[in-house]
Amino acid sequence: MYRLGYVRLILSLFALFVLGVLASEDVSAPGVGSDSIDPTRGSTFDTPATKDSTINRATIACHDCPDSDCFKCTLGKNATVVAYTGTNINISALIGFDMSVDGSSVKSCNIQIPAFTDLPQSDITVIISKAAPTDWNEDTVTGKNAPAVSAQIASVVVPALNNLGPVDITPACQGAVDGKFSVYFSAKSGRYEFWARDWGSPAILHVTKV
Repeated sequence: MYRLGYVRLILSLFALFVLGVLASEDVSAPGVGSDSIDPTRGSTFDTPATKDSTINRATIACHDCPDSDCFKCTLGKNATVVAYTGTNINISALIGFDMSVDGSSVKSCNIQIPAFTDLPQSDITVIISKAAPTDWNEDTVTGKNAPAVSAQIASVVVPALNNLGPVDITPACQGAVDGKFSVYFSAKSGRYEFWARDWGSPAILHVTKV
């Protein structure tokens, strides 16, 4: 019995010694302190589009628009967004994001739009471009007041009877102002259409932090 009590005493003293050593460590040393490690560094996250709209800049008569002027159409609450390029037709899809992180903290990002409402019967070329950093909202955006189209980011050929996969748009994410930016989807020629955010199918941004 005395021997067992002696062993317990020795173990208790050893535990106190170890705790004392740990308490005396300098946790503020470089690479050790909690402030020196960013737990989100290199992490990835997904964020859905905050807004989207079809932007109609066709120079034909659009009888469903005010004064039959295509530039006056407000299409931000439609069930789908459309990209269509043809003779006198210039229609594109405008998509806005808020990443909630500064562009300087983004290492890379991909965008995934919803499935096409109808699969293309022949190859189509999807063009993605930056939008000028001006604010807009779905209720009022038109061809007249929408952000200007800026630099092209990507051009992707989608084979017939296929959907568009994720596309790298890192320059757009890195150029975000306070985490916010917009991109245009257009067609080199022809037409494609996909479901809109308000109808439960937002485009998704896959972001990797630095």
